[in-house]
Amino acid sequence: MIFLYKKLGILLLICLGVVGFYFWSIQHEAPDFQNYPPPTEKTQIREGQAETEANADSNPREDWLEMMHRTAPDTDWRSIERKNMLDNYAHRQQLRQQISTRGEETVANGHLTGEWIEKGSNNIAGNLTAVDFDSVIDSVYAIAPGGTIWKGDLSNSSWTTLNDDILFSSNILKITYTPSGQRIISAIGKYIYYSDDAGKNWTQASGISFNQNWGNPIDLIKVDDATNTLYYLVRTRNGNAYQIWLY
Repeated sequence: MIFLYKKLGILLLICLGVVGFYFWSIQHEAPDFQNYPPPTEKTQIREGQAETEANADSNPREDWLEMMHRTAPDTDWRSIERKNMLDNYAHRQQLRQQISTRGEETVANGHLTGEWIEKGSNNIAGNLTAVDFDSVIDSVYAIAPGGTIWKGDLSNSSWTTLNDDILFSSNILKITYTPSGQRIISAIGKYIYYSDDAGKNWTQASGISFNQNWGNPIDLIKVDDATNTLYYLVRTRNGNAYQIWLY
């Protein structure tokens, strides 16, 4: 009888081992790359996929974004998000104004006194997508893919951000001068914004209008003439048709 129990125990252990190995092999088998979605940036062609299929008139990334932001008919979710961002920006500008006049604070029943200063990390990796140089004050301006504008000097020793609460299109950045002084120019969506006070306040430029809600900027070029003429190239979409505008 004892011998029979031992045999049953060994048989049970073998069965458990076989089942465990089966599930382990399933989890660690070679992945089926055909089941993974292809990258959405630029044109991607899978093995066995016709090139005409890959080059079809569609943008998987934009289609996915539209699917993720379902709205009522004739409602532009991008405009709603931009408005929310600008409303938050205006609110935080008001808070900054309150903080600027507050000075030192005393907390912990008078045991701690000091001025609150926001600090951030200085060792986060990243890249820049547009750069411009102001030869009048020898300063470099750059914008990162996340929409943050940075200002630095030629020694590369002092970089500061000009916007924390508002995000710009990462490929539009120009520094020019008007009769009143320096002007920093960028874009939010397809609309041009500018600042005449080193990035503290931003104003939407007038004189640019579109018939379509959807759109994104392509390029902003400054001509070296007496009036610092600017040319702005932007793309919009009406249904499935794209339109290119030059201002």
